[in-house]
Amino acid sequence: MTEIRTETVPLVDGSALRLTVAEPVSAIRGGIVVLHEARGVTDSVRGIVHGLAADGWLAVAPHLYHRDAPTSSRAPTRRSSSRSTGSTASR
Repeated sequence: MTEIRTETVPLVDGSALRLTVAEPVSAIRGGIVVLHEARGVTDSVRGIVHGLAADGWLAVAPHLYHRDAPTSSRAPTRRSSSRSTGSTASR
């Protein structure tokens, strides 16, 4: 049975990239990189990786949002405009 695992690869900027990997039990036909949707590596993406491995492909899904914290307590910040809004003299 094909197993799915998560590996971590160090990057040159000091961060780490997680990869969801599935290898076929039989001979490897080739490799496929699976890109995830906006929600990241979900159960659906893992299912695709697993299915490809079951068909003989080495499948890898990189976690493309690896620099984003899984849960952030930081609220989004509002940017202030640097443009002048004109005169604010009172009438």
